[in-house]
Amino acid sequence: MLKPKRKSSNHPEIKVVPPLPVKPESYTQRSAVHEVIPPACQACGGSLSGQDSHPHRHQMIDLPSVEPDVVEYRLHGLKCPCCDTVTRASLPSEASALGYGERLTAMVALLSGAYRLSYRPVCAVMDDPFGVRRARSGIGHLRQETMDAVKSGGG
Repeated sequence: MLKPKRKSSNHPEIKVVPPLPVKPESYTQRSAVHEVIPPACQACGGSLSGQDSHPHRHQMIDLPSVEPDVVEYRLHGLKCPCCDTVTRASLPSEASALGYGERLTAMVALLSGAYRLSYRPVCAVMDDPFGVRRARSGIGHLRQETMDAVKSGGG
């Protein structure tokens, strides 16, 4: 049987303080609110009705489901009736030629820059939670595009 250690007078006593509960006002944007009302008294089993004007609030916080947002641009090529030349539409300026959107570009920049992840972990993070499978060369091109934009002072 272990004996409790004696308190040393040389060291101050450390108190473990539980974390503060999250205030209900902290998360005002809710995806759902469930009113949970007890059907019967816990002491006598009597039937209960009505609502508490100040119920205890318990919030469950989760990450939103993450699915890639794929926007497809169909560049049509049409044949001229006068000269038979096929003219293909150009990619709009808001579409990246590399095929990466702004949020994905920002995520790769964050992982590569602030978190200093190399190619393989960045590819894994893009694939595992986000379902975006890209080759290391694609990540490299995206990193270069981001660095060029930062050096030029704009996007």
